[in-house]
Amino acid sequence: MSIYNDKINNGEFYVRKIDGTIDTSNSFLSSIYIKYKDIDSNFYDYLSDNRIKNIDVFYDVFYIETDVGYIFEKFMVDMDNIVYPFLNDNHFTKIINTSPCYWFDDKELKIYIVDVISGYQEILSFNFFIILKEFDCKSGKMQTILKEQIIFNCSNSSNWGNSIPIIEKPTISYNQSTNKFNLSFIFRNNNKEIGIISVNFLKKINIELDEINLFSEFLNVSQTYHISY
Repeated sequence: MSIYNDKINNGEFYVRKIDGTIDTSNSFLSSIYIKYKDIDSNFYDYLSDNRIKNIDVFYDVFYIETDVGYIFEKFMVDMDNIVYPFLNDNHFTKIINTSPCYWFDDKELKIYIVDVISGYQEILSFNFFIILKEFDCKSGKMQTILKEQIIFNCSNSSNWGNSIPIIEKPTISYNQSTNKFNLSFIFRNNNKEIGIISVNFLKKINIELDEINLFSEFLNVSQTYHISY
């Protein structure tokens, strides 16, 4: 099933509190939401209106995504069942092309988040950015640990360029036996034909780009290289 058949609609997010009562997220999480009022008013409006696209919870960390962007937040709950942010850091990320993917390391209590960003393309190349961030569930801190620009030089490619390509939501997985992450996503040309990108990252002391693979019948790639930032 493609992204054109699978439609995701915004919904309302409700929370069941310890006393059994049910509250809306914009009320229950208001002390966290207010952090983003002056950071991105559009994102804050979505939170305030309880228009939520996706949610996830990892112990005392939650993920909330709207059409505008997303946050990972560590929270605290006091004796009166009131929720507070663990830190006042800005964890907002604006969505440019597609939703992020993430992988939760339940041993180290870290979440690895990947954004794939691609802008206007020229006929003779396909280039995009991969940004990998790490959210520490113990400290509540987020940091960017890898930023790579991947470039495919092309020739005689069909129905490509002069537009921003369609990129579907990526997926990420981790193989403990090889210490490698795999990031994969589908992209499409102007005729909505499918191409597939697969990128491996090796986890050592730092995370490093290890391998880049592409399958596409419409891109005739002559050279592949990457730039680390």
